[in-house]
Amino acid sequence: TWQRSKVDQIQLVCLIYERDVKQYGFSEILKPFLNDVKKLENGVDINLGQEIIHLKGSIIAVLADNLGSHEIGANNTNMFDKYEKRTKASYCRDVNETINKKQACRGVKANSYLNSLQHYHICDSGLPPCIAHDWLEGVLQSDLSLAL
Repeated sequence: TWQRSKVDQIQLVCLIYERDVKQYGFSEILKPFLNDVKKLENGVDINLGQEIIHLKGSIIAVLADNLGSHEIGANNTNMFDKYEKRTKASYCRDVNETINKKQACRGVKANSYLNSLQHYHICDSGLPPCIAHDWLEGVLQSDLSLAL
C-alpha cells in the first residue's frame, strides 16, 4: 500500500476527444484497455532469467474531473451529488430498474463497463471526487470569502 502515495505509480491510460466519446462511447474506446486489465487480473507470467514470476494487478481508482467521472461511471451528467451513500446492492438495483424501465433511475444510466473487472467497482471508492473542482473551486472559495 505504500506505493499508492507515490506519484510515479500513477499512469495515464489515454486522452480521448469528446466527439469520439459521443460517437463511440467510453465502453468501445476503453475496450482494448479493459481486456488487458482483465488479463492482468488473471495474472501474467514474467520470465526473469531462471525464475518465472506470476504477477496480478488491477485498477484501484479512476481519476477524472466531475463531468468525466459521471460519464465513466454511467451516471447522469447533470446530477449534482453522485456521492450519495450507495452500496453495490443498491447500485445493482438501480441498474436493473434502469434496464427494465429503459430510463435512468436515481442517477444511474447503465452499469459502468468498469464494473466488469474482477477487483474494481465504482461503489468501492473507485471514482473519487475531483478535489480541484470540489475544494479549490467550490468549498474553499466560498468559505474563504465568508471568512474574510
